[in-house]
Amino acid sequence: VLKRLVFIYDKGDLCNTRILILGDDDLLSIAIAMTGLPQEIVVLDIDERLVHYIHDVSSKEHLNIETEVYSIENKVPLQKKMDVFISDPVESLVGIKLFLSRGISLLANGGRFYFGLTHIDSSLSKWQKIEQMLVNGSCVITDVVRDFAFYPGVYYKNIKERLFFDPGLPPKSWYTSSLIRGVKLEDKISESGSVSLGTSLYKDDETITVK
Repeated sequence: VLKRLVFIYDKGDLCNTRILILGDDDLLSIAIAMTGLPQEIVVLDIDERLVHYIHDVSSKEHLNIETEVYSIENKVPLQKKMDVFISDPVESLVGIKLFLSRGISLLANGGRFYFGLTHIDSSLSKWQKIEQMLVNGSCVITDVVRDFAFYPGVYYKNIKERLFFDPGLPPKSWYTSSLIRGVKLEDKISESGSVSLGTSLYKDDETITVK
């Protein structure tokens, strides 16, 4: 969390900005709010307990965080434009496109966005399709930081259960994610209406870390 906070700060994307976070399992919103730098932080997450926890901490510590329980399958309940969008989205192709389109559509022109992407659940072909969506939507990728985040062993357990043998413990952290930063140049990505995707929201033929 602190590593990502410092990176976003170094890019000049914290000071006096309006920040939208779609999904906040790692409580990045609290860390960002405690700097006192952003103008506004909005957190949307499907987990009611998480949303209530962030709300309680924000109230107790007098932080400028707005929270709302939200499913990505619905339209984002915001009418205002934001400056920065941050997410660690699912990696099915339809799922990540939905996350990115909903978040980027709410950015003002010149707005910046951050998201994570792995090579475990996403092939180079999927990377290309995601990049093409961004390029066609008048966005430009400015940074790709490899092996930025490391994920816990629970994902390894999910993979191990699919095998017919015990491969043993991996010798080093293997499930890593690249941090991608981009800038929206023009308003060409529009938000779709409500959808019902079922398991295709978070799983596709390339997914191996999700049951």
